[in-house]
Amino acid sequence: MKSLKNNLLFRSLAFCGVVAFAMTACEEEDGNVIDYKPGQHLNVSGPSSVYVGDKEQYYILNNRKELDHIWAIDNGAKITEDSENDAYVYVDFFEPTDHALTVSTSSASGDMSVKVSSREVHFDVDSTLRSETVKNDTVTIPLAIDGGFNGDFDVTYSLSGSMDASRYDVLAGYESPYTISTDSTNHIKLVVYPDVAVTDTLDIVLTIDAVNPVLTHEYIKSDTLQSIVYSFVDDLKIVTLDTATMDITEAGVYSIPVTISKESSETISVAYSITPGVGVSDATVTTTPGVLTFEAGITERNITLSINDNALDPKQTITVSLDGLTTADDEVSINNELDSKELIIDEE
Repeated sequence: MKSLKNNLLFRSLAFCGVVAFAMTACEEEDGNVIDYKPGQHLNVSGPSSVYVGDKEQYYILNNRKELDHIWAIDNGAKITEDSENDAYVYVDFFEPTDHALTVSTSSASGDMSVKVSSREVHFDVDSTLRSETVKNDTVTIPLAIDGGFNGDFDVTYSLSGSMDASRYDVLAGYESPYTISTDSTNHIKLVVYPDVAVTDTLDIVLTIDAVNPVLTHEYIKSDTLQSIVYSFVDDLKIVTLDTATMDITEAGVYSIPVTISKESSETISVAYSITPGVGVSDATVTTTPGVLTFEAGITERNITLSINDNALDPKQTITVSLDGLTTADDEVSINNELDSKELIIDEE
């Protein structure tokens, strides 16, 4: 009996393939030796949530290759069977709705519910309210696409807000309607022009009006976050001098404040001059002759003068003037109405 059992075992292994690799061969063909029982439920594997325009693979776990699997799905999707094994299919989705994907054989069946959504187009949530300064002349407004990019589409948008339209332009190539494609980045660009006269915060409001996709229902305008507000503040830094006349009645050290209206991230240098009246040529000594330097973040510095005893002649005048900038920053300017100060020397 032992000999007969061994012989049957050998024949069984040989049936699977080469004897030395019999178990491996059987494991690899395991899907082909599983039989479906009548009424058995087939487990369908694949994503249960997709987007319009997606093409996804679905298949039966523990499938039998030699069986005829019949797949079906309701309108708004298309099934393509795998040419080598129809237990595997690819489904193209065209409608934003819930689908029932079914599969059956002569003795078993299975199903899966698939939720299909359109890709919503809106402005990036992080950009719903963003403050820019006019120093940043080119402003980039990013778009977000829920579900990811899947092909070209057009975005029609409009601009409004308190900033006068003459102060900004849409960068060439980004005008409405603007085509989003694989060859471009998903954003809109504006160029904003500085205006010295602006002192208030202004804003530009962008609103997505329509999305026109190549595939109907694929891209839609989001019900939320379709408007974005960019606030612009005047970033011009104005240099001014304390112009109030200063009366000097005794020798000593005097400070004249010079201020910048806004902090700068870079060093700003301002040239100045001191013009003494007749008889006071020896009256001025400055700590930094000719140039006042504002380091980044500093908004106030002083021009320092030392008035000597021999300058105390009655009714003499010293004039301090801001002459210009020695830094190359077009966002800094000197207020021409507040750039000169008189010191009146009048010994009591």
